[in-house]
Amino acid sequence: MMLEALPDTTTASLSTALQAVLTSLEAALKELEHVMATLVAQVAPTLLTLQGIGVVLAGTVLAEVGDIQQFGNVNHFASYCGAAPVERGSGKNTRWCVNVGGNRQLNRVLHLMALTRLRCDERTKTFVAKKEQDGKTKRAALRAFKTHLARELYRTLQASHVGGPIPAPSEDLFPRRLDIPGSGTEPLNLAAGKEGRIQASAKLVEDHEFGRSTVRCSKS
Repeated sequence: MMLEALPDTTTASLSTALQAVLTSLEAALKELEHVMATLVAQVAPTLLTLQGIGVVLAGTVLAEVGDIQQFGNVNHFASYCGAAPVERGSGKNTRWCVNVGGNRQLNRVLHLMALTRLRCDERTKTFVAKKEQDGKTKRAALRAFKTHLARELYRTLQASHVGGPIPAPSEDLFPRRLDIPGSGTEPLNLAAGKEGRIQASAKLVEDHEFGRSTVRCSKS
């Protein structure tokens, strides 16, 4: 049924109910974003100093990486992020190809960082332009730049490491219930573990944050 076919009073009631739901979701997303900001500040505050990465992306990195010490070196980490080329071939014919494996969430973080810096950072623009002059496509140049970003991310996480895995945050940080008018009260799953909660928070806030285009450029 089209909304135009409904009586004006019914349409007004639906609009009021939807506005109440949206207002409640906005408040919940702001609270979750505050939770993520608190966690990132406790665990790896230097992540937020990197150009092109904000609270949501930093939370994604922490949830996907876990303990940075599990990676033997920077090359292992870049491979895990899907940002290191792989060698393929047969016999004497070998070539370096795009790595389509690895952790796609971390690869997405690197991709968004690369796009932000390409808009804001002169050094990144120079790097990509030089690769294009060498005969590479823009996509290939960005893939090469993402390898550099993976190394930068690895060094930053190593510097934030304090000798152990990420500590579990206090349960008091997390809202226990999400009230949405007209749909009942749904409990948040606090039994999913620390990483599960961070990922759930990241997903909710991520859809909201990037829908409002809040990626900011900072001066290098």
